[in-house]
Amino acid sequence: KWNQKGNYLLTASVDQLAIVWDIESGTPKQKFDHHKGGVLDIDWRDDTSFVSCGADNVIHYCRVGGKEPIRTFRGHKEDVNAILWSPDGQLFASCSDDQTVKIWDPNKSECIKTLTEHTREVYTIKWSPKEPLILATGSFDSTVKIWDCSGSPAESSSFKCLHTLKGHENYVYDVAFSPNGKYLVSGSTDKSVNVWNARTGKLLQRYSTVGTSSEGTIYRVSWNRSGDKIAACACVFDFHE
Repeated sequence: KWNQKGNYLLTASVDQLAIVWDIESGTPKQKFDHHKGGVLDIDWRDDTSFVSCGADNVIHYCRVGGKEPIRTFRGHKEDVNAILWSPDGQLFASCSDDQTVKIWDPNKSECIKTLTEHTREVYTIKWSPKEPLILATGSFDSTVKIWDCSGSPAESSSFKCLHTLKGHENYVYDVAFSPNGKYLVSGSTDKSVNVWNARTGKLLQRYSTVGTSSEGTIYRVSWNRSGDKIAACACVFDFHE
């Protein structure tokens, strides 16, 4: 991932390293070797600090130039698949094979809230670009959930699930909000792409690759800037001896 300034590129790898690359020289600016398992995701907070998560169940908050993490976060019991800062940079979310989503304050070692309604591994998380602290999660339980993560973590009415979106028949690998935050797209191993109304949870459109030349699992989905086109990445193998 690029930092906002565009002078650094951050990469994560199963070799247990997160590397910040200097774009001008094309060489590593710094290698971060704090993880004891594959690094599964990374996300910039600003131009010099970022979080990383991995197969060691741990999250590290690091800064370019620092030898040790600013803070290390523990709480997940299995692989941490994805990590993402909220749009205002005040909180970040993580999701895991332990079936939970955790919300973290970077100034506190313990998570401020654990979201537990999924019944299988949670693979993907995305914040709404427009609605304050609205989070979408996709799981191997075939559902997508939309959460309101505003309010005080101590209040039972806060951090609640607004909608459970049921329409896929297999693992959900990716979700993405439209630029205006009104719509959510999801991709699945059922070879379909679903478009939802993010505010009501209604299924608006279903696209399928079944029977097409690109039939395959949908691993990634993305909107264009104007929000009128969706790209979907399908894994397709066609072997002939």
